[in-house]
Amino acid sequence: MATAAALAFVQKLYVAYYQRPADYAGQQFWAEKFDKEGGASAIASAFATSAESVTLYGSQALAAQINAVYLASFGRAAETVGLQFYINEINAGRLTTGTMAVAVLNGAVGTDLSTLNSKLAVAAAYTTAVSDNTGILKYVGDASAVAARTFLATVTTANQAASTTEVITQARALVVPTVTTGSTFTLTTATDSITGTAGADTFLATAATTNPTFNAADTINGGAGTDTLNLTIDVLAANGVSGASTSAVEVINFRSVSGNAQAIVGGTSRVPLLLFLIVRLMR
Repeated sequence: MATAAALAFVQKLYVAYYQRPADYAGQQFWAEKFDKEGGASAIASAFATSAESVTLYGSQALAAQINAVYLASFGRAAETVGLQFYINEINAGRLTTGTMAVAVLNGAVGTDLSTLNSKLAVAAAYTTAVSDNTGILKYVGDASAVAARTFLATVTTANQAASTTEVITQARALVVPTVTTGSTFTLTTATDSITGTAGADTFLATAATTNPTFNAADTINGGAGTDTLNLTIDVLAANGVSGASTSAVEVINFRSVSGNAQAIVGGTSRVPLLLFLIVRLMR
């Protein structure tokens, strides 16, 4: 189990280089590594050269990188004296663009230190809030990182207490997406034009020589979500049943109820997964 000092050090690196609270697994990994091996500079450099940090800072000019660290850590732009100091330190080789961020945090005093400590306290509470199985699984990926980063940017000394009180609710709301329940649509023998919901919708249709519901004049737009078309086929290949126009439907399930049924399903879709090939359907 990592020590409190190591966990605090790693939390500071997350704020400095990723501008967000640590995720539980990442914090534990780096804190345990620090406890066993030391090497604060090497760990800081690993953060600095990570893909997430490079995305945040790498394409910026040096002055802009320094200013971004100030904004993320202290909620303000770098003053001229401080900006020039870090530029000079990097140009002289005493700091690198990789070690600069943690140097800025370690040099905080006065109001800057108070603001930083408030952000670190709220970040620690946030990490705790997402440390169970649900949080660990959900606090991953770019969207969650952006949400956490946006949340931490609002923290100041003045609102620290309120932010800490709200952090569990906020963390859950940010990293656990709201699931929109989809609907089930059953096509008819008439001409259907159906647009799905924002959820995972299901479309039911039948391709048959008698009373087909999957017809050339029909249009199906799945909308958002991972949508499914369940198509029951009851027709011999020679009959050549025409199919509906589909878009934004990610999953197609075919079910044959005809002996030796062989269907050619042709058409186009704006979703790559719906580029239909010739499919031999077995019962």
